[in-house]
Amino acid sequence: MDLLRSELRKATEDGPTLQNTEFGCIVGGKIPDKPSSGPNSWVFICSTADLQDQLTKFWNLETCRSLSTHSLEDFACEAHFNPIKRFKGMERRFAANPELEAMYGAFIQEYLTLGHMKEVTEEDEATGVKRYCLPHYDALKLDSTTSKLRVVFDASCHTSTGICLNGVQ
Repeated sequence: MDLLRSELRKATEDGPTLQNTEFGCIVGGKIPDKPSSGPNSWVFICSTADLQDQLTKFWNLETCRSLSTHSLEDFACEAHFNPIKRFKGMERRFAANPELEAMYGAFIQEYLTLGHMKEVTEEDEATGVKRYCLPHYDALKLDSTTSKLRVVFDASCHTSTGICLNGVQ
């Protein structure tokens, strides 16, 4: 949508121009250096009476509404292969850095021991118990004096339903 409308007004030939927009008028251009021979008066009126309407109109124009071109099969495929891709990437990093693998394993074991997570069993699968997977990855900083490994949980990762934990209110 074009914000500028076609209506233009000039007070004088070499003076400022009034341009009508979707949000009201804007003024731009030169102000003459020499005053005209007639009487001069400048009036500036600013109204916030319909500010909320103007802001609503602005955000409606700025909101992106794109429809997905993915089919249900595409979403199912992504939901299946993205976690596998992440997992394979972690396996490659662990193979290249056994110390990282040991630190990461210790962190995961601590989370299991503290009860912050639990392993999904075949029993859970069979009984239909709800389960959630929160993807995570390492942030390794070897020169840190406090903790060399920080595990980052990716709550903005979308599930097969298209919802992410960050999006739940």
